[in-house]
Amino acid sequence: MLGVILPSPKLRYAYLTSSSSSLQEQGSVSSLQLMSRSREMILSILLTLAAAVHAASQNCSGKCGQVVIPYPFGIEPGCFRDGFAITCNQSTGGPPRAFLGASDIEVTEISLPQGQVRVQVPVAWQCYNESGTESINLPEINYNINGVYKISNDRNKFTIIGCNSLVYLQSEKDGSGSYPFHYYVGCLSYCRDVTSVINGACDGIGCCQSSFPAKLSDSSFLFKDYSHSSMLDFSPCTYAFIVDHDYFSFSAANLMMDKNSSMPLWLDWAFRAVATCDEAARSTNYACRSENSACINSRNDAGYLCNCSQGYQGNPYIDKGCQDIDECTLPETYPCYGVCTNLPGSYRCACRSGERGNPLAAPCIPNTPSAVKVIAGISSAFLAALALILVLLVLQKRRLTMEKEKLSRENCDWILYDKMMSRQVHRMRIFSLQDLQRATDNFHEDGVIGRGGHGRVYKGILEDDRVVAIKRTVVTDERQSGTASQFRQKEEFLNEIGILSQINHKNVVRLFGCCLEEEIPMLVYEFVPNGTLSDFIHKQDSGSAISLDIRLKLAAESAEALAHLHSSTSHTVIHGDVKSSNILLDENKMAKVADFGASTLMLTDETKTVSFVQGTPGYVDPVYCETRRLTKKTDVFSFGVVILELMTRKKAIWDDVPLALMSRQHLLDILDEEVVEEGGKDLLGKVVDLAIQCVCRQQEERPTMKRVAEKLQKFRKLLQKKRGQSRSVGMASLLTRATNSYTGYQRLRESVVLEVGS
Repeated sequence: MLGVILPSPKLRYAYLTSSSSSLQEQGSVSSLQLMSRSREMILSILLTLAAAVHAASQNCSGKCGQVVIPYPFGIEPGCFRDGFAITCNQSTGGPPRAFLGASDIEVTEISLPQGQVRVQVPVAWQCYNESGTESINLPEINYNINGVYKISNDRNKFTIIGCNSLVYLQSEKDGSGSYPFHYYVGCLSYCRDVTSVINGACDGIGCCQSSFPAKLSDSSFLFKDYSHSSMLDFSPCTYAFIVDHDYFSFSAANLMMDKNSSMPLWLDWAFRAVATCDEAARSTNYACRSENSACINSRNDAGYLCNCSQGYQGNPYIDKGCQDIDECTLPETYPCYGVCTNLPGSYRCACRSGERGNPLAAPCIPNTPSAVKVIAGISSAFLAALALILVLLVLQKRRLTMEKEKLSRENCDWILYDKMMSRQVHRMRIFSLQDLQRATDNFHEDGVIGRGGHGRVYKGILEDDRVVAIKRTVVTDERQSGTASQFRQKEEFLNEIGILSQINHKNVVRLFGCCLEEEIPMLVYEFVPNGTLSDFIHKQDSGSAISLDIRLKLAAESAEALAHLHSSTSHTVIHGDVKSSNILLDENKMAKVADFGASTLMLTDETKTVSFVQGTPGYVDPVYCETRRLTKKTDVFSFGVVILELMTRKKAIWDDVPLALMSRQHLLDILDEEVVEEGGKDLLGKVVDLAIQCVCRQQEERPTMKRVAEKLQKFRKLLQKKRGQSRSVGMASLLTRATNSYTGYQRLRESVVLEVGS
């Protein structure tokens, strides 16, 4: 059988059938399949000729009946390699028939490229009468003739046919002739009556199929006796066989199969005296004889095969057996719409002079090297880009003008507005005071969803039905309303909107716009409905469960947001006040980092020295307190405290001691019992160690937020893997009990009956 590995870009394998009858088995085919089969017929003819040449030079037969016998296989002595003998039986009264060696295993096809032999094997069966088993045929077949053959596990299926039938495939018989349970696999099928059978479906109703592993070289079947008395008229027997899965298609007629039937199956063959190609190349009996051939390791147990190199075809096991393919004479296989030139092992396809294109895919087209057209194209593109820029500038100017006209000249802080525009805050919507009064029912007390030392947060509904949160700073005394204080608050306001207008991350609260018509501007955010992480952890029922997976998810999402602020924007953004009450939860329990306001938000490259320290006790970095230098590692420290809150469900300062100052053992002792039970001490120990690294006294030893986020995601995967393994162990135990127990089988059969009947 001749196999061809075709060169790029059209790399294909061609496999041949042994006779025209194999084409009839496949039924109608598409035009593409017909083209492929035409190529196969051509290659089959070439292989037959090659086998004939070899046979003539060695006085060896190249065929047995319709089966081509290529070297290393052979019939006469001296015409085959050790282990590859074929017996050609010409005394059957019909056409000659080929058999493996001296066995009674009939060969119908030999494939060199795939290293496979297709054989025909009788079906095993057990038939029944009213009183039980009537007759049985259990062929035990050893396919490993001369240590060459293994049953192909990728082209065959273990199959049984029958109603109320259970059959085991057993292999690896020992020297005493018994099967010591080295390998068993079972298949169960049931059918209520012939009308319940589905033609073409072998899924447990009248037919069952199962895969099996590689390296099997023998097979036998073990039938389990179950009553067939109620189904003798449509399923009097149970049949078992291994079959080429492309050949067999189940139908109701198979329930009454002829007991003399046989089925095709594929065997993998290889040169198995050595285990790999590396060992074979050093041996004195190397099988790859031809130039332009290559060794391939066997895919089914130890051994190797040979194939012709890319761009060559023929028999790699004989001298000069691999010949160059003239691709230019095979345009259907190697398309070329230009000038084709054959090369050793390949071919060149190029457009003719004065043409251009990809001739491997489509016909070439004439060149049009017109300098005028090139210049005109460039000029047109330039003019179009210039016109677009001018239009955008005009539209932007018009939008700003209309926005100014809309705002009240008496109330709007024009100096602040111009500063915003100078900082390129163009995507920010400017709301009027009237817009926000309508949205909040004139800032009604019922709409307050948050209170702080400097103001309140209101829930509002805009005219486009968007639900928003509006942060309104309230001036309560003369000290707060002083010029210096107002200047500082407005600078903080500009910082916040300047940064948030550039940030777009799913785990950062989105800023929609602002209002400039009050003494201290108001900010309008997206509404996040499920409150803060602090409330979620601490203000729920003490008995309410929060799974470890949810806690790790919220921690990972918050860490990803901070990592984005630290490294994924044009400047470094330091939050400065990371704590559980500044992390909000949306309707899907997704974490969103919030509160970038005032003195806690800074835009910087590395560090910034502040005039005074602000932060929340229990979260603030002691190094920041001492040096007043705000860095990325300041956020890392605060986030480490948040991790400890999540794992312990204790506040940042618990029992008058900050969590960040507790020892590792103390932290392990106060872990929430629920997460310890769910995740185990090993995993929780890793999470606590990560938090301890974050709150380390030495800033340089703290991890980056990107590293923290990666570790938290890794912990989630470890937890999910642990859960999956627990479920798998439980399921495996259940299946083992059902298989080993006759009662389990009865229950399984009853469930199948109910399913078929429903």
